[in-house]
Amino acid sequence: MKKLLLPILFFALLIACNNEKETPAEEPKTDSSVVDQGPPPPPDIDTTAPVLPPVTETLQKVTYISATYYTGRVDFYFKDENGKRIEVGISNFPEDKGAKYPPSLLESGEELEGPPGENPAMVGKQFYLVKNEAGKLIEIRPVK
Repeated sequence: MKKLLLPILFFALLIACNNEKETPAEEPKTDSSVVDQGPPPPPDIDTTAPVLPPVTETLQKVTYISATYYTGRVDFYFKDENGKRIEVGISNFPEDKGAKYPPSLLESGEELEGPPGENPAMVGKQFYLVKNEAGKLIEIRPVK
């Protein structure tokens, strides 16, 4: 009798667990004043970062003339399309975030004595002086 009672109890317990009534989920209440804003952004997009306006650059085409290297500063000399001489001074201290320029504008090599000057191979080449919206020089870019 004990052997018969144990399987019957197990079977009854199994049926009882499978027959639990599932309660229907409540429909979410909608408020007519809430506007649907679409799906949330993907997780890899940082929604807390500030949105920056597009950068507007001004390009001025110039011809490279020469350079003078000082302690803490490099002066580049250019000529614009009208023949006007333009001097651009850029700090060469690492902590200053001055304009970027191609290192090839300056002389380099092991035989160089003293501070570098203009690279003779680059003299007469054309470049763009790239300025931001405020008119500040941000880069000297070669014309391709």
